[in-house]
Amino acid sequence: MFKILIADDERFIRKGIIAILERGLEEEIQFVEAGNGIEAIDLAQKEHFHLVISDISMPGSSGLEFIKALKDSGQTATVIILSGYENFEYAREAVRLGVREYVMKPVKKPEFLELVRTCLEETRQKQEQSVKEARESIANEKILNQVKEEVLVQLLNENRKEVVAQCLERLEKFGITFHSSLFICAVIEYEVTDSNREYIDFVAKNMVDEFFKDSFFPAVTVEYSEGRLAVIMEFQDQNRFKEEKATALRSVTGLIKKYCKVRAVTGVGDIAFDAYCLNKSLRHAIKAAEFKIYDTGNDLFFYSDLARGHDYDPVPAESLLKEFDEEHAVMLLNALEPLIAAPCSRHSLEAVRKCYEEVCGLLNERTQKAAGISPEPPVRYQEFRYFWNFIQMKQELKKMIRQAGELMQQGEESLNYKLIHDILQYLEENITKDIDLNTVAEQFSRTPGYISTLFKKSMNCGFNTYVTEQRMSIARKLLEDSSIPIQKVGELCGYPNSKYFSVVFKKSTGENPKRYREKIEKHPGKD
Repeated sequence: MFKILIADDERFIRKGIIAILERGLEEEIQFVEAGNGIEAIDLAQKEHFHLVISDISMPGSSGLEFIKALKDSGQTATVIILSGYENFEYAREAVRLGVREYVMKPVKKPEFLELVRTCLEETRQKQEQSVKEARESIANEKILNQVKEEVLVQLLNENRKEVVAQCLERLEKFGITFHSSLFICAVIEYEVTDSNREYIDFVAKNMVDEFFKDSFFPAVTVEYSEGRLAVIMEFQDQNRFKEEKATALRSVTGLIKKYCKVRAVTGVGDIAFDAYCLNKSLRHAIKAAEFKIYDTGNDLFFYSDLARGHDYDPVPAESLLKEFDEEHAVMLLNALEPLIAAPCSRHSLEAVRKCYEEVCGLLNERTQKAAGISPEPPVRYQEFRYFWNFIQMKQELKKMIRQAGELMQQGEESLNYKLIHDILQYLEENITKDIDLNTVAEQFSRTPGYISTLFKKSMNCGFNTYVTEQRMSIARKLLEDSSIPIQKVGELCGYPNSKYFSVVFKKSTGENPKRYREKIEKHPGKD
């Protein structure tokens, strides 16, 4: 919708112009009237207009004075001047003030309508161009911010001096320059849930940026990964940095907890004596943040303050998880319990984390065949850093082991279905040959016992019974043809010994082969 200001001291002229435009324009228009120059100036200062149609001569303030005040106020409206007489000086001044058109009264309706249409179309095009430029500007800024964040993350992840130097050089182009020779990395972690996943990183990042923008020492923040911000902090006085940084980091962590309604914690790494050591400081900050799993109520952990502890024997996860069932899950958790109950230290926590990650790898490795070829891991698991207490970790382990067990069972059933299908096809193609349970087991790289059990489960009969039934079916068909000797029938059915063939045939049908053939010949069409 367009907004047009009609300024003229004669009411009937204002109404006439409005009537012309209402009848002649298709656009939705909001008309505003001003009866003199002062009123027009007042309206222009309060409202935004797309088009102004003003008489050049009005009481209180002339049209030109009004147009000058309009421009001085920052209005970008297109202006059309109406005049009852020609005046070169007025026209020249109007052009100098940026007036779009100087129209003589009385206005000619067709020309006037076309002029207004043109002005509105120009306004529409300007609006569209402004929107396009604004969107492009936002998109460009977003791309630049993304590149800057990627360079910061690369800087934190790198320990090769030449690559770090390249990152620092690139960051200077984004206006990020490190002036100090003392740095420290902190990692702020906060709880990510299904309900806040879409916005929590954005909100937390903005909150931390605003906090440090108003602080008295420089800091650079970057969204390191989901639920995790990395903060690079510079300082000058090594003796005072801990107290100052602790206060600031505890405050910003508290802000995230308060306004985002989530749990949050901060881990602080070691001092880096130049930018090339940021990677080590970050890694230690991440390890420090992991101490939240002890659920002690602390929300700030300095890596240098954490007890080293003594070494712990690794939990034998593989031997404990011979089966993926409830019993073996309990055995694993019981083995983990001494580590969980041990005094919190770097080594005890590292032992717990390694066990958890080993179990995750073991579950995926052993369920890969059951899941088939897939780019995704068979069992999805939470990263260790997402746990806020050991209860969560235990629940996740039990859930993963249960899921792996179900997947293994499904996979085994699927594999067995394919295996029995392949065996039956093999038997169909080789039923008349000298085959037995051992032959089939060797053909499919299984034990005879496994094949025997699979047959009983899948076919509701034993392997030998199935083979005999298939051969006897063939034998009955062949005995219908009297031109084939009975001995030859036995051979064609996989029984080179004619006596043994007769014994098996009689056991299966109740009659020996000769009697069966005689019966068929006497009563054709009857079995």
